[in-house]
Amino acid sequence: MTRLLFGGTVPDVFMQDDAEGDLVRAGGGLAEFFVDQTSDTRYTDLLALDGATSLSAVRTSVGGGDGWAAGQLPMFYGPDGVFEMWISVEGSPRQLLTAANLGSYLGPLREQLAAHLDANNQVHLTRLAQMRDVDGESLDEAPTGATIVKDASGLWVAGEAVTGGGTGTGGVTVGTDQTITGAKTFNTGEPDKTRVTVQAAGTGQVADLLVFWSGTDTGQNGQRQRTGYANEKGELRAIAAHFNSTAFRVKGQPGQRANIMEVTDTANVPKAWFGPNYTFFAPNIGRSLPWVAKGNLATGAGLFAWTNDLGVPINIRSVRGKVGTAPGGQPIRLDVKVNGSSIYTTDASRPSIAVGQKNTGRNTGFSTTVVPPDGELTVDIVQVGAGSTPGADLGVQVEVW
Repeated sequence: MTRLLFGGTVPDVFMQDDAEGDLVRAGGGLAEFFVDQTSDTRYTDLLALDGATSLSAVRTSVGGGDGWAAGQLPMFYGPDGVFEMWISVEGSPRQLLTAANLGSYLGPLREQLAAHLDANNQVHLTRLAQMRDVDGESLDEAPTGATIVKDASGLWVAGEAVTGGGTGTGGVTVGTDQTITGAKTFNTGEPDKTRVTVQAAGTGQVADLLVFWSGTDTGQNGQRQRTGYANEKGELRAIAAHFNSTAFRVKGQPGQRANIMEVTDTANVPKAWFGPNYTFFAPNIGRSLPWVAKGNLATGAGLFAWTNDLGVPINIRSVRGKVGTAPGGQPIRLDVKVNGSSIYTTDASRPSIAVGQKNTGRNTGFSTTVVPPDGELTVDIVQVGAGSTPGADLGVQVEVW
C-alpha cells in the first residue's frame, strides 16, 4: 500500500475564540486522528513530511518560518493505505479529514479504468491463454476443434486433432475425425448418468454405430476381421474372427444361482433362458420320457427307469398317465421317484386316474424338480382298479427340460 499526504491545504486552518470572543488562528493546537467520529481508537502510525520521523499526533503551526500559516495543519504522511481520518484539535468536535493528494493518486487509476472499459479494444477481457497454469503458446497454436487437457505436469494444454490422439497430450477433439491410440476410461462419477451413449443420425444412418476388429494374427487368413458391431440401427451383432474361435461366449460365476442368459418379452418376463446349471429352457423346447405297459395292470416298483446321462441337471416339467381301459372300483395311483425317493410330499399330489376315467391330466404337484447327472428317474404303479377291472394298456410320459 501507499502512505498518502494529509494537511497543508486551504481548509486545513483551524480557528478558535480568544478572550475577547474574537475568532483567531489556533496555532500550537494538538491534532489527534481517529478511525471514526466516535471511537476512541486513534491513528498513531504517522510520519513527518521528511518520510522518516515518526509521529503519533501533529500540532498546528504557530507560523513564523516553518512554511505554514499560523493555525494551519502541517502536511504529514498518514498511515499506510488510509485515505481518510477523523481529526480533533485540542478535543474539538471531530471533522473528516481527506488525504490531500488523493486526486494525483487516483488520476492514473482513472485513466487505466477508462482504457479497460473502452469498448473498442476490450483490453479488460482476460483470454484463456493468459490464465494461470495454462500453456498460452499451446492454445495459440491449437487447431480448430481442439480441447483443453491437463498434461502430466498439471499444465493445461491443447489436444491436437491429429492421428494418435495429439502430440504428447492425449487430447480428444470434438467435431473432428480422430484415431485414438491411448487407453481411455469413461466414468462420470455420478451413478444416475450413462457413461457412454452412441446414437444414430436422426435420419439416414447407413454406417455401423460401433465396430470391433480382430488383429491380423487372430483374424481369418491373416487379416483383420470385423468381429462385433452395432449396426446402423444400434442392433448388436457378433462374428467369429477365425473358423476355430468362438464368436460369443457367456460365462457364469462359481456357484451361479441366477440364469446365465435370458430372452424376455416386452415386459421383461423370461421366455427362454440358460439356467444357472447351463441348461437351456424354453416353453417349446424339452423332451418327453415315455413308457408303455400293455395288458392288464398290476402294482409294482421301478417298472420304468431312465438315467440322466446328459451330464447336466434336468428339470421335471410335468407327469401324465393314460390307460386304454379305465379302472373300476378304485383309481389307479402312480408315483415318480428320483434316485429312489418320491418327488411328491403327499399321496394326494401323486398322479391318479379316477374310476371310469382314462387320463390323470397334467400333473405338476411334485416338490422335487431336478434329476441330477447320473440320477435315475423311475415310475411305480402304487394302486390299480379293483377286482377284474384293474385298468389296462398304461402309458406314462414325464416331460423334462
